[in-house]
Amino acid sequence: MNRHVTLDEELLKRLKKGDQDAYAFLYKEYYVLLCAYAFKFVHDHLTSESIVNDVVYTIWKNRENLMIEKTLRSYLVRAVKNRCINHLNQQKLQQTLRDQILLEHSFVNNENSFDKLILRELEDRLESALRQLPELTETIFRKSRFEQLRYQEIADELKVSIDVVKYHIKSALSALRVALKDFLFLLLLLNFF
Repeated sequence: MNRHVTLDEELLKRLKKGDQDAYAFLYKEYYVLLCAYAFKFVHDHLTSESIVNDVVYTIWKNRENLMIEKTLRSYLVRAVKNRCINHLNQQKLQQTLRDQILLEHSFVNNENSFDKLILRELEDRLESALRQLPELTETIFRKSRFEQLRYQEIADELKVSIDVVKYHIKSALSALRVALKDFLFLLLLLNFF
């Protein structure tokens, strides 16, 4: 039997049992490789790290139900690739929306234009949604997305673990998706028509 497969099987057993050392080993063994792989897709170090952190955290969070048919390494690479593709598709959609809004703004330069009202409304809803988050979640999200701090920098500044940072980022993104889903759908409809 392949030594790497045996190590993977042992690591998976330990992860499923909640072994923190196995989780730390997973990071140590694969983090740099996966970040470099993600960078080939997204061309941004912060985004690469965020994607890899999210993949590894998801493995930890779902460890009890984890089913890996091949090697752990191939599973991680595939998971990172899928997250990168999802990220790029989301970025493409957001860029299309921004381009459409900017194009419409170039034709309409009226201070009271409908588009500017929509943009203001989106900003207001985003701020309102952020204020609804628990204080630590909001703080961590703002530091990550608006101040462009890395997870480790946030963890050091707030004196929490990197896992706490990851949890709050994921929680904030879930809450924002729910809070803004109807509004973003409205934007898509308006731009379509």
